[in-house]
Amino acid sequence: MKKLLATILALVMALSVTTMAWASENDYVTIELAYGSNVSAEDVAAAKALYEGTKYDTCKAANEAYMALFGVTWREEGYLDVTNNTAPLYKYAGVSGSVTEVKFYIHGTLAGFTSLQSSGNQIDCTVGGNHQIFRTSYSIIGVNNADGTKAQLTDGNIQAYVAGGYDSMYTRYGKLTIDNIEFTNTDTTTVGASAANATENSTERATGEMEIKNCVFRGRLYVYDNFANTGMTYNIHDNVFDGTNYSGDSNAYSIFAQCRGGNKLVIKDNNISGFARGINIDHANVDATISGNTISITDAGRACIQLSSLTKASVEGNTLNLTGGNAITLHSKLLTMSAAPTVSISNNKITGTGYLIYDDAKAHNQTFDSGNLKLTMNGNTVASTVNTTQGVKDGNAYGTSDVVAEKVSAGVTVQQPSTGGYYYHPTTDTKADETKGSPKTFDAGVGIYAVTAVLSVTGMAWVGKKRH
Repeated sequence: MKKLLATILALVMALSVTTMAWASENDYVTIELAYGSNVSAEDVAAAKALYEGTKYDTCKAANEAYMALFGVTWREEGYLDVTNNTAPLYKYAGVSGSVTEVKFYIHGTLAGFTSLQSSGNQIDCTVGGNHQIFRTSYSIIGVNNADGTKAQLTDGNIQAYVAGGYDSMYTRYGKLTIDNIEFTNTDTTTVGASAANATENSTERATGEMEIKNCVFRGRLYVYDNFANTGMTYNIHDNVFDGTNYSGDSNAYSIFAQCRGGNKLVIKDNNISGFARGINIDHANVDATISGNTISITDAGRACIQLSSLTKASVEGNTLNLTGGNAITLHSKLLTMSAAPTVSISNNKITGTGYLIYDDAKAHNQTFDSGNLKLTMNGNTVASTVNTTQGVKDGNAYGTSDVVAEKVSAGVTVQQPSTGGYYYHPTTDTKADETKGSPKTFDAGVGIYAVTAVLSVTGMAWVGKKRH
């Protein structure tokens, strides 16, 4: 009996260790490459032999494995360079289009991509190799767990050069795609894609795109690009932004777009809640579309949507839920644009209690007029508990410029309370429910732990009885 008990306890301990190993083995990255027609079948096969079926334990390791295919290694001086001439794709390092897309598949829970900056060569990206090899498209894709929950990245930013580069290895178009990932960082995650030229005198003009879709953010999203790109499109759609446990700046927006280039920005069909503020567009020369979003804010002195700097904005078909704050803020920075910005606000539904528009120019003794702001409004409905003549900031109410008041009068319908009082019942959006539920399938690890618990209790009972 003693030998039997010892065997059982040893087995229990072994199974416990095995369970932890299984959990660890569920957290990894795999990569997949799409090749251009200029890469020979032999070279493709040699490259695939190095990465197919390989599970990388970090995002950085997976990215460095991709670059290593071209011979990119770290020099002793502390910077990346193409040095390994035995690498399978070494001869293609400077040939644009040799790889048309790199896919990183995220499994389980991992730390995010880390910066490749070094003392000798400031590489301000986390995905790809910047100047070492030609630029291309990258996709960061989360693979659902067995219980249907999303793969998770716990920290790290995602920044990539997708197009442009030296004239000798120029990429005209590239795209960064981020799909089906839960970002558990409760502070800020920065995401950016660039199609900037590597040389100022280049005659080439690259275009690029960034798409973020089907993701969950527990902190704010900061869309940032420090390059004067002329052909970037940013598309953020069908995501959930849950600020319930947000730990960063208490005044932060859930989405803050701040770039320098002349680009297009689309923020569509997202569900945003739990943050002090909603969306802020501070993006000179951008053409922005904000549509179909449901935004609920918590700060009584802030806005669901703030328009700070832009050339054109369309705010259409959103549901904006207020708790004392503003639906829209027209920031005084709009007065500093080189040309009068065009802003269309249409077919939005504003509920709750608060204010329709905070006119920041009026609050600072300035005025929006038809010469400095091309504003149109139509088809908007607001609850009777929403003040349409004023806005609020830091507990102080301010009126609106005459042109704003005129457009509100023409383009807003106040929904009067029905008999028995006005009642708003928010719709249920099944797409937005990204909370983790109970597993729908049997989990081997859970089963083992259950067996472990039973055996442990049985063993303790047997030992106690034997001693007695």
